[in-house]
Order: sequence, then structure tokens, then C-alpha cells
Amino acid sequence: MRQPYTLGVEEEYQLIDASTGELTDLPQDGTSNPIDLGDGVTLKREFHTCAVEVDSDICTDVGQVRIRLAHSRRALNAWCQERGQAFIAAGTHPYSDWKQTNITDAGRYLELVDTLQDVGRGNLVFGLHVHVAVPDRERAVHILSRARAHLPHLLALSCSSPFWLGRETGMMSSRTAVFSRIPRTGIPPKFESKAAYRAYVTQLERTGCIEDATRIWWDLRLHGKFPTLEFRVCDMMPRLDDAMALVGLTQAIVATLDRLLDEDRAPEPLRRALVEENKWRAARFGMRGPLCDFDHELERQPDEFIEDLLSYVDEALDELGSREVVEPGLRRILAEGTSSERQLAVHQKSAGDMSAVLDSLRAETLEGLGEGAE
Repeated sequence: MRQPYTLGVEEEYQLIDASTGELTDLPQDGTSNPIDLGDGVTLKREFHTCAVEVDSDICTDVGQVRIRLAHSRRALNAWCQERGQAFIAAGTHPYSDWKQTNITDAGRYLELVDTLQDVGRGNLVFGLHVHVAVPDRERAVHILSRARAHLPHLLALSCSSPFWLGRETGMMSSRTAVFSRIPRTGIPPKFESKAAYRAYVTQLERTGCIEDATRIWWDLRLHGKFPTLEFRVCDMMPRLDDAMALVGLTQAIVATLDRLLDEDRAPEPLRRALVEENKWRAARFGMRGPLCDFDHELERQPDEFIEDLLSYVDEALDELGSREVVEPGLRRILAEGTSSERQLAVHQKSAGDMSAVLDSLRAETLEGLGEGAE
């Protein structure tokens, strides 16, 4: 294995009122300072006051990520219970209205809302962000251009946002549609080199389009501050074990592409427009419909593309020690459905009772965390 491909994972949670299920606020102090929950857990403030982020710090493998995030979810659950609150993990809230939410009263977020206006205020969505370390920025650019082809697969597996403002949207990931209104989002273009990537960012900075590279919110980017590739395409997922399967798969995709580049066998980057076609299918149908195999010009059903993915990253799974997380995790999602499918099933079974959907999300968010998570 060329390098350790260390991981850092960020989870975005929704704070809700424990009684009503409506989104509720994190206490504000006029700053963007995080809140220390003790025992090594820190809540980071987000654009909306009802959103918080927890990260795993730098981890050597997906098992370590799981231990740290399970600990964080337990700590956040205890903290919320003391305040009559709760939290859920999902790409969107089933019924809360963004117009009833508040923006964090701190400089960076106030600047953003001044720029984005209602497009920003309405961006009430929550994602899972996976950082994989690739310190060589030249190599990272070449991996980025090729890893774009797998972004629709990651999205299809993670879909958890079928509702928006209390409506069944017909999308498995309505988060994707909402977030697409923000500038510099979506599938990144192909870059031939680190210099080409840097030239693009520099031009945006010099013309005042962005303050720095952290204002680029593509589904996959070179992080502006850390030596990582950051995958941002996934909906936030309620079940921690489902999320860990996606984290392990993401790491394995990076390691596989890195090896193939060494062996001069890496595929040519797929055209951005073709990746966008697959991304639309993933957002619309999730695991209920096929994705396109553009190399062979045919459709692949979910069971087929999961087996293709597992075969593709097979060697990396063993090298990274993540097979026991990724392989059963992906097959469980295929068998039991994504969060979106489960939410829709609860909605139908309860004759449209959104509180039942929310209750199911609360239960899944605490599933498998161990002692104290109830």
C-alpha cells in the first residue's frame, strides 16, 4: 500500500425539540466558537442554528472512525436530553420549514447569508463528509478527476432525504436538489494537474468570486487547508454502520485509484456531463433504479453495481482492513434499503404520519451506539 490513507469524517446533525420534533436552536453567543461537551467531544456550529457538526479527528482506519463517532453521538444524546432536545441524522428534516429557522450570529455565516440570501437560508440540508489523506497534491488531482465517476454510486447508497417541507418529493435525495442552488457545487470539472487546479482557484480568488478555496463546495474537492480529498456527495445517514460502510468504500476507492495510477492502469476520467447524468439518477431513484455503465454503454441495476464496486476495490479492502465493514454494510443497504426507502415505508404504513417518520429517524440515529444511547 502506497500510503496510510488516513481518514477524517464529519457528520452534520439536526437538533430537534424532543416533544414536537421541530428543529430547534443551539445556544448562541455571537461567535462561531464550538461547544465543548467534555470527554473529547466538541460541537461545531453550522450556518443554521439548528445544525451542528461533529468530526472524528484523524483516524487510521474505519474502525477507529466508528468508535469515535459512536462516542460523539452518545455524548450529544446525553447533552440533548438535559435540555429537552434530541437530534437526528438525515439529509433533510421531514417537515420543518427553513423559513422558521435562524442563522448563526457570527461573522463568517452572516457574510455568507448576505451573499447567498434566500438561497443560503433555504439550504437546510445535512451531509456526510469523508476526508481521505493524499498528501501529494499532484497525485490527489489525478485521483479526484477519476474518482468523480464513483460519486453517483456513493450518493445512491446514502440517500436519506425523500421529504422536503412535509412533502414527499419523489426524490430519494432532495438534499441534492436543494444544495445544487448554491454556487460552485456539484460534480467538479476534470483537472489535468495540480497547477491547473491551483490556477482555477487563484483566478476565483483574484476576481473576488471567493475568499479562499473553502468556498468551493463541490461533491469532491481538494480541501483548502488539509492534505485530503474531501468527498461531500453523501446525504447524512441515520445508521452509523451504514455510514461506516460508505466511509470504508470511499477510502478503498482512493487507494485503488492510487494503485492503478502507479501501475499505469488508471481509467481515463469520465466526462463531467456523463457523471452528472448518473448523479441525477442516483438522486432521483437512489437504490431503486439503475445507474449507467458508460464504458460498456449499458445500465447496471443496484445489485450489479454494488458487486462491481466490491470487485473493483477488492484488493484495497484487504490492505486497509475494512472488508468486514464495507462488504456486509453495502449488502445490508441493498437488502434493507436506504434511509429514504425506509422513511417512505414508515410514511406509507402510518398513513402519512410525519411524526412516525421522525421517530424512526431518532431510533436509527442511536442504533448500535452501545451503552447510554436510548
